[in-house]
Amino acid sequence: MAFKPPNGIHMSLLNRLPKLKDFTGERLLRMAVIIIGAFSAITYLWVVLNRISYPFDLEWIEGGMTEIVRRILNGQSIYTAPGVNFTPFLYPPLYFYLSALVAKITGFSFFPLRLVSLAASCISGAAIFAIVRREAQEEFPAFIAASLFFGMFHVTGAWMDLARVDSLFLAFLLLAFYFARATQPSSAAFAGIFAALAVLTKQTALIICLPLAIYLFLTDWKRGLLFSGTAALITGGVTLWFNIQSGGWYVYYVFTLLNQQTDWIISDIWVFWNRDLIAPLGIALLVSLFFLGNLFFDDCRSFFFWASLLAGCLVGSILTRVKVGGAENVLFPLYSMLAILFGLGIHNLLTLKPKALYKNLLYIAILFQFIILSYNPLTQIPSQADINAGNNLVQYISRINGEVYIPNHTYLSTLANKQPFAHYSAVWDVLRGEAQSDGKDALTNGLSSAICHQEFSAIIVDDDWYALPGLETYYTYTGSIPYEGDAFFPLTGRHSRPINIYTPNKSVTCP
Repeated sequence: MAFKPPNGIHMSLLNRLPKLKDFTGERLLRMAVIIIGAFSAITYLWVVLNRISYPFDLEWIEGGMTEIVRRILNGQSIYTAPGVNFTPFLYPPLYFYLSALVAKITGFSFFPLRLVSLAASCISGAAIFAIVRREAQEEFPAFIAASLFFGMFHVTGAWMDLARVDSLFLAFLLLAFYFARATQPSSAAFAGIFAALAVLTKQTALIICLPLAIYLFLTDWKRGLLFSGTAALITGGVTLWFNIQSGGWYVYYVFTLLNQQTDWIISDIWVFWNRDLIAPLGIALLVSLFFLGNLFFDDCRSFFFWASLLAGCLVGSILTRVKVGGAENVLFPLYSMLAILFGLGIHNLLTLKPKALYKNLLYIAILFQFIILSYNPLTQIPSQADINAGNNLVQYISRINGEVYIPNHTYLSTLANKQPFAHYSAVWDVLRGEAQSDGKDALTNGLSSAICHQEFSAIIVDDDWYALPGLETYYTYTGSIPYEGDAFFPLTGRHSRPINIYTPNKSVTCP
């Protein structure tokens, strides 16, 4: 008996549905690539949404970022002389003021800062998609490039959604790249605007955008002048204003201290190529190099455009990665550029009209690249034990009579309704500067005096602690914070938590 379609379903519609014989190996592999790409992006969003409201730090410096936003909300300057009560970080102001604006709507916590980073990471993914889509005139390679970006979540230190400046910096940088490639007369100005916003979020944008500025000047001096002039005008104006308002401290933190920090791990320059590039992204690197090599012979001008962007991202990432304290987050620009070139390389390979066997091998290579970047998302979600440990610690701090200094997690004092003090990451940046300065002298003397005069009722430090001046002399170790197993360790960055309790040694007096 012949099959009859159900009422209301026309036979022509059924004929359009894929038949079993249509699912060739090539088509199945392409579908598998789409599925694994979508899974990577969905997994990232799932992780983020399950931890965006976590009330404690996911990474040890996050709490210091919230304290900067708290100062903005309280009408206080975020660029002041370094001291025990507050020492500014080395970052430009844009991320903090934008987060403070969101915090006025959502309320003060980690949430508004992470929300800004989440939105910025989504903008970065969209920018990568748009860049590849415009170049390739096809959605498939653009989708793979954007999906690869989100698939890099774990290999970049699980950093995309953190209360840190990096995701916003990257979003502005990619938007600058997008407009720099456009041909409209005003596009160079828009590229300059976003380049300036990137610089005002993180100074690394200066290094990354320099090759782009040179390229634009060499290919079209008017566009180069418009790009550089717009970026310089905005960056210079904001820098001048903040420097005047802060009495010169803005330039001290944002530029002077960075130039003084030349503590490089030279051996990491060689380690970088395998650890950070070939091992996690070897397949994407090969496809990217193919794209650039092919472009060199087909379109030399376009080759130098993409090469200038890659060179800026590579140099910016290496210089910050091999510096003492450089973590995986500094690889954002380089990895994002590889995602773009990977997508463009896939498009080029597919437009060569290869035989089915070679197409299948390409799809398998893409699948392997995503598999190499795979991770267990559950390890990036805080547990109930983490929340309980944090709440218990805040209650313990609140019961101490007097002020408590928790150098690596100063925000805990704020949660316990006590005065927060300088975050040790900011303190360390000032103290490790090579040149002696008024700021370095003032901070060293202030810390030594506060500890010597036992101004804190308790000091709670991490287990991998850098010694405070005079801590062992004027304070005594009196116990440790009890934790349940591995509870309350940050999920990324330094694997340490506040644990060792020091109280004043009354038998010793300050001379």
